[in-house]
Amino acid sequence: MLNRAYLICCAIIIMADFLYAQDTLRKTPGSPVAEGISVSPSSMRFALKQGSAESRSIRVGNSTNQTFKFKITFTDFIMNDQGKPVQVVNGTNKFGLSKWIVAAPSFFEVGPNSAQNITVTVAIPSQDSVAHAAWTIIMIDQIKERESISAGDGTNTIALGIQPSFAFGVYIYQNPPNVQSNKVIISNANQTKSDSITLVNVTVKNTGDGIGFCTLQLEMVALANGKEIKLPVRKFTILPGAVRIFSFQIPSNLDKGVYSVVALLDYGSKDVIEGAELEVKVE
Repeated sequence: MLNRAYLICCAIIIMADFLYAQDTLRKTPGSPVAEGISVSPSSMRFALKQGSAESRSIRVGNSTNQTFKFKITFTDFIMNDQGKPVQVVNGTNKFGLSKWIVAAPSFFEVGPNSAQNITVTVAIPSQDSVAHAAWTIIMIDQIKERESISAGDGTNTIALGIQPSFAFGVYIYQNPPNVQSNKVIISNANQTKSDSITLVNVTVKNTGDGIGFCTLQLEMVALANGKEIKLPVRKFTILPGAVRIFSFQIPSNLDKGVYSVVALLDYGSKDVIEGAELEVKVE
């Protein structure tokens, strides 16, 4: 039976191994050039019909004077209402892409000041039942040998060690051109206040079976004088069946009064832009 201290140590190591990062940089003193490990691109979008396949490349660059080893794995996920990925067991989700994707090489090392290209191939089966969106994350994990830990001379001493490492996640989206429905709607828009902060909250839902690559814009018009204010655009991805909530903070320096607020959602349709309107009172 494993002791509790050993399990805690393993949990710490696993957490360090699953650091999600898009770039890990280290700058050498006196040097204007950042050094580190980089991965590009950070995401890929495929649009394959049933029975077709496509290959693309991911580049892992090493601008340091060390050699790093990596392994490739796939992580299927769903997305919460804040747009954060939540891992699910591969093969249990209809929309998991891990079953249709391979990467080569799956184990590799990158020497000092060099790079490695990874070939990513998505192959979609030919049956009609797979004519839906799918997605996964390619995890590029550093492989690091565990160093031995000395517990000292004491017979009752327990030694714990942390082996720091890093990983990169590349999002892979497959959105077939023949999805039956590609529609994202604004299901709710409301105003909330907390102390001196006023928020406009917009709830967005993907009611189709395709991935939505969207922009959301809030425009305000003062009813007293017609003055227009545009809040920063939000760009986001929303998966089929997913709900996301966006909160826009109303600028605190606006003139007091009533404003008409219009939320405009563009999900890529050639014909339709979703909209919602409400009145907000600035006091």
